Amino acid sequence: MNNLNITARIKKENKARLETVFTYLCLHLNLQNVTLEICSSDTISDNGVAYNATSAQVCNARNIEDTIASMAHELRHCFQYNRGWLVDMTWKGTDHSKTPYATRPWEQDAREFEFRIAGRYR
Repeated sequence: MNNLNITARIKKENKARLETVFTYLCLHLNLQNVTLEICSSDTISDNGVAYNATSAQVCNARNIEDTIASMAHELRHCFQYNRGWLVDMTWKGTDHSKTPYATRPWEQDAREFEFRIAGRYR
């Protein structure tokens, strides 16, 4: 069972929307036993972080669309971990420890997915 834990202050109607999107993303990515926390912006330094195949955290953005985009991005990383594509700094068997952040293949893949999903919810 997947779990969305919203600790940030979010309007009731936006919580329902986030829950719907979370359910859709987990089904679309075939994720199981994933926990995603949506926290206040002072909790983590980035927009979000995926810790492993089953755990991620996203900052509540200024608008719901940006929060959804971050959810899609971090859940895509969970998918990458789950598939074995991403292991530490290795992508599909190739070491990328010296690859600049913006051009790391897992970031490019997550951004591409994020933009596709965000476009559906704008």
